[in-house]
Amino acid sequence: MWYRLKTDNQIYTASELIGLHLDSIALVKIVGRTPSWCHYNEDVVQRQLNADVGYAIGDDGVIHKKNGGASNDAEIRDKIDQYDIGWKLWTNKEYTESLKWFLKSAYQGYAPGENMVGCQYHVGNGVDRNYAEAFKWWAKAAAQKDNCGIVNLAMCYNDGIGVQVDFRKALELYLKVPDETLNIDNLKNIAGIYEEGKTGTPDFPKALIWFRKAAARGDVNANTRILLLTKISLILNTSIPLGEKYYKIAEIYDKNGIDHLSFYWYQQSAKEGNANGMFIYSFTLTEKKNEFNNGISLLISLSKDEYKINQLDKDGIAILGSLYNPDPNIEDWDEDFLKVWRKFPHNRIKSRRFLRLAKDKGSDCAETEFKKPTEETTQFEVSGLIILLTSLPFTLTAIMAFSIGGVDGMTPGALALCVLSLGIGIIGLLMFFIDLIKRRI
Repeated sequence: MWYRLKTDNQIYTASELIGLHLDSIALVKIVGRTPSWCHYNEDVVQRQLNADVGYAIGDDGVIHKKNGGASNDAEIRDKIDQYDIGWKLWTNKEYTESLKWFLKSAYQGYAPGENMVGCQYHVGNGVDRNYAEAFKWWAKAAAQKDNCGIVNLAMCYNDGIGVQVDFRKALELYLKVPDETLNIDNLKNIAGIYEEGKTGTPDFPKALIWFRKAAARGDVNANTRILLLTKISLILNTSIPLGEKYYKIAEIYDKNGIDHLSFYWYQQSAKEGNANGMFIYSFTLTEKKNEFNNGISLLISLSKDEYKINQLDKDGIAILGSLYNPDPNIEDWDEDFLKVWRKFPHNRIKSRRFLRLAKDKGSDCAETEFKKPTEETTQFEVSGLIILLTSLPFTLTAIMAFSIGGVDGMTPGALALCVLSLGIGIIGLLMFFIDLIKRRI
């Protein structure tokens, strides 16, 4: 096959390219970088570079024999030559024609041809995108132990392309091929399967191995993941309770914006009975449309467990106090939190108790919330005290009259005044002490 170098616009045969000391992937370097989804067959590239395949495509788009004579399709029956022509057309972005030649090769059972047919159906090059067809042709190539076909088939099972997601099958296929066959996305897919425990229990050491392989290829995100997993590994090696370990792992993912993994580990922490894990997991559930009520129920259940409350972070306790408060300061609350508050059973006494506990533990937000109900009840307390002091002389007079003459010695008017004074005094006393109790809760 003949190739045109973009640098000098000269025509070279594959044999002449070898003389230029190009490496085994020179073809790729000449025609441009292949997309990440397309796994080219380096064995085929090597063969193309080491021998003339017999045909070339001229500037007029006509297939020619090496001697320059025109050729028709019928003369090109070799499956490998058909593949080579398809490859050249594909690199020239003549996708409709390339698919025709790849199909010719594929129908003769040539695995690289089957793989490239799958690639074109996957992307929609020269044909309507069809994931089922892509899966079919990649499966054919993989059945012949074609490494590129195997990798692309693994991608199908990993991402659910033309088939149901099956991480076990994806991992099995990925591990069948040499590392050099895998691109960065493949390496990270394998790492993700291990990190997230998609085939069972998370395996952080194995995840680290595959992220390091991706990092060695220059992937920056893989380096970030390596740092996270290193921190997680250190946590797992500590002697703290399992629920606390899971909570700390969840925090690491949460701080780095990896929401699906933070949710998973908060959930695991909650299952182990960790109070803080239960608290955040509950709130996370309220953000999910179908789990809102479950999240509320879990929060209420947590608030009734004295042991768990004592384990809970100070700000978590303060938030519970705000949720129970019937008259909170809601100026800075977002709509998601307001939705939870509206659904929560309000109880001033519980609110005051949680806010005071959080305040005593040093929560700044509890300090803010604690002031408002205190100010509201102070006026109530003062009113009760005024009533009590005002009625005190009448109450004392009534008591003295009763003690001297008894009921029989009192006129009806005096008796009525005595009862009225005593009642007013009792009301004032109750108002004072009720508010005092509220302030001390």
